[in-house]
Amino acid sequence: MKCFGCGATDHVWYDKTAKAIVSPKKNDPGILANADKEFEAFKARIKTNSKKHCARRSSGGGNSNTSSKPVNLSDFESETQARIKKQCFASQVHNTPPKGGGGGPRVLHL
Repeated sequence: MKCFGCGATDHVWYDKTAKAIVSPKKNDPGILANADKEFEAFKARIKTNSKKHCARRSSGGGNSNTSSKPVNLSDFESETQARIKKQCFASQVHNTPPKGGGGGPRVLHL
């Protein structure tokens, strides 16, 4: 992170917790104008990146290992089906709630 006002990396312009400008140069008019300009540019970058991210997610792009399209187990060969069932069962067993602790039984739907 860097200061929107002076560009220094040893502090930030605004502290969310304190809800106050914390830059040591906060009273300098040139720094204040620069901070306004940099903050607007920051918001524009966030908006652009958000749109790109949403476009990637809706198109199924990106580097996600999961598919948004449903897959039928019957589409696979029998050996692959057996391996998938074994992996699903193993993941369900490892994710069971502790004894006496809520959640109820886990059910594997294949």
